[in-house]
Amino acid sequence: MNEHPTEHPAPVPEPAAAEPPASAPEQSGDRARRRRAIIWGAAALAAVVVAALALGAVRWADERSARDEYRTVLEQWQTVDDDAPGALPAELAGLDAEIAAARALSAALPEPLVGAELKAALDGAAATAQQTAEQHGGVVDGRGTAATSEPEGAAELRAATRRIETALAEREEAARDADAALAAVTGQRAAVVAAVDAARGALAAAVADQAATLTGASAEAQQALATASGVLAAAPLAEVAASATALTAALDAMRAEHEAAAETAAAANVDDPASITVVVNKQRPLNPISWQPGDLRMPAGIPNPNGQPVRAEAATALEAMYAEAAAAGVPFIITSGYRGYGLQTSLFESYTARDGLAAAETYSARPGHSEHQTGLAVDLDDGSGCAFDSCFGDTATGRWLRENGHRFGFILRYDAGQEPVVGFIYEPWHFRYVGPQVAGDMRARGITNLEDYFGLPVAPTY
Repeated sequence: MNEHPTEHPAPVPEPAAAEPPASAPEQSGDRARRRRAIIWGAAALAAVVVAALALGAVRWADERSARDEYRTVLEQWQTVDDDAPGALPAELAGLDAEIAAARALSAALPEPLVGAELKAALDGAAATAQQTAEQHGGVVDGRGTAATSEPEGAAELRAATRRIETALAEREEAARDADAALAAVTGQRAAVVAAVDAARGALAAAVADQAATLTGASAEAQQALATASGVLAAAPLAEVAASATALTAALDAMRAEHEAAAETAAAANVDDPASITVVVNKQRPLNPISWQPGDLRMPAGIPNPNGQPVRAEAATALEAMYAEAAAAGVPFIITSGYRGYGLQTSLFESYTARDGLAAAETYSARPGHSEHQTGLAVDLDDGSGCAFDSCFGDTATGRWLRENGHRFGFILRYDAGQEPVVGFIYEPWHFRYVGPQVAGDMRARGITNLEDYFGLPVAPTY
């Protein structure tokens, strides 16, 4: 018999004793607590949210205020007036140029002409101006550079605002310094310009005084001096030294001409009847009164109806003048040349008998007082009907002789308007040989009679 161990089944646990159901009041309290927890949590969350929103609003307002302050001060920075500092470099450059002009003018001024004091004053003005330029040359625009991008955050904005405010204060101080420097430099510029103007005025006055004594200078030289003086007066500062040099050069040219003329006059002999520069007029008779030249000859190739000779030197000059005049289409004839004492006596007496003494003496010389007696004077004509008439001066020949005679040594002896000096009426046909040097010098200096040229008394009457 199979026997198996007896199996015992596992014990079945007894059911737990059931708790008695909660009472109704307990269930109600739990619900209340849960509701309170939910309400407090919601309230706390709301408070947090409100606080966060409030904090954000405060921060936003603070940042906005900081941004407004930043933008305000930045606008002040960007619109600050910088005209004065900007003008200073230009004024300094102008002062440097004027200092250079003043020093150049001082070097160009001849001390014997303007004096040492004037040069010293000009140099002193330039030195003072140089000190001012060096003193204020380091004054610069203190504006600096503003931020190009706007910072973020109130703290950064306020920090940037403070930096700009500090820079603005520095800028204002720099502007005050620049204003002071600008005023100083501008004042020195005015002082240098005034010194230069005073120097150029003094130079012009000194030159004019000197020129007034140089009566021997030509009209061209006098005009050149007047032109140079005008250029100096109007010259900008950069050119004033060169203009001053040109003016003194023009004065030197006048002086050279004057001295040359003085030498010519000194070498001339106005008393010797044999001299080609002898001066004969109503107050200066020939000595001896009946003197006659010994070197007379007939000019070759020139029509000479009365057959009157002239001095040999004058004849040679006439021949050269005639050749050129003929080539120019204005040939002339000799109507009168040498007239001796006797012939002049006859002519003067006949004119006196015809027109009266007073009238005769306006166009005819007494014997011994006639230039024709020297053998150096000729009366010329061109056959146009104006012989011994003022209309000869308006003919082509008359005009050519007036413009070219000096090149051959001839002067128009009795020009229009000269009667109070020479004592005779206008005679555009009467030419006197004095040599090319004197004739050319008289032409260049604009002198029309020998009395003025040699500094002799006028001779309107006997």
